[in-house]
Amino acid sequence: MKMRELVKMSLLTLVTMAFLVSCGKENKSSGGSSSNSSNYGYPTGGNYGNGSISLPSNWIDILRNENPCTDYNNGNTTNNRTRIVVTLNGLNVNANSMYAGITAEGDVGIVSVKNNRPVIEIFACNRPYLGSNARGYIVSQYGTAPTMNVSQNCAVSEITAMDIGLETNQTGHLLRFYPIYLDSRNKPQYGSRLCQY
Repeated sequence: MKMRELVKMSLLTLVTMAFLVSCGKENKSSGGSSSNSSNYGYPTGGNYGNGSISLPSNWIDILRNENPCTDYNNGNTTNNRTRIVVTLNGLNVNANSMYAGITAEGDVGIVSVKNNRPVIEIFACNRPYLGSNARGYIVSQYGTAPTMNVSQNCAVSEITAMDIGLETNQTGHLLRFYPIYLDSRNKPQYGSRLCQY
């Protein structure tokens, strides 16, 4: 009987210790609006534009927090988002380049090369029927191709103009990206703190 209780206590102690270690303060979340969440696999610390500031480790969270979403149900601002990755077929992107853009609705988009393919990872504001499995594609209205440039003032290069269509089984959405140094409809200040003027 004593041996059985000793084994039980040992197992309980091990499980408790494992739980405490897994909840330690060094772990990082991959979502939410916390400024301490991960960089989603993007490089940091360097300068990926021509701006004079270095890219902080939480730069995507900075963009998300600077550009809150509007809740389609009640009009309130929120930071609930859906991550969607769209392959940018036919677009040439240098392997070590990153470009950031926002939409008037608060969406944040990052263009980079992942698995040898150019993609835009969209942190999309919640919309009716929109999920991470939405199909996406470049929309070239009036024959205008997407435009991306090295930023003169920001720590990350810019999506100057890019329209992305997202389709679900129920509906479609059009996201129009422009540079992060411009205001979004929800942004309380001019430009991003990733930029200097």
